[in-house]
Amino acid sequence: MNKMICLCGISGSGKTTWAKRFMSEHPDWLYFNPDEYYAKINGNECDRRNTFEIWHSLFRDVHTAALNNKNVLIDSDNLTFHQRMQWIEWFPEFEHYLIYFYENLKTCYERVQARERKLPYDVLVKKFKIWENPSYCKDYKYWTKVMKGENKNDV
Repeated sequence: MNKMICLCGISGSGKTTWAKRFMSEHPDWLYFNPDEYYAKINGNECDRRNTFEIWHSLFRDVHTAALNNKNVLIDSDNLTFHQRMQWIEWFPEFEHYLIYFYENLKTCYERVQARERKLPYDVLVKKFKIWENPSYCKDYKYWTKVMKGENKNDV
């Protein structure tokens, strides 16, 4: 059975940094990040128009990956239990792994401000407030394995 790794955490928590390292070590995996779809469809990853088309395209491509027996890495916030469960419900053909990243708000804000695509502080605070840490939710019942960001070698 092919694997799906879903990353979760607020912006600046280390998801994409981890994903880039993982992908360099696993070039046979397919990488999916909604920011790349915003850039491709809207011409700029900061342009958040066409949300339905963005996610429809991403899900279509993940479905195609499943049909082609590919392993996939999903690099998205996946902040809530409901958002994370959608991956399991929509793609039951995968073995599902969840890797979560948790950093304090100050660290995340500093990291985001060092990027080209900065997030306003109030947006980051909203994300922080809705974040449902998988270690405190029911995620463990549904995923093959749930790991904190630094324990990624078990996938």
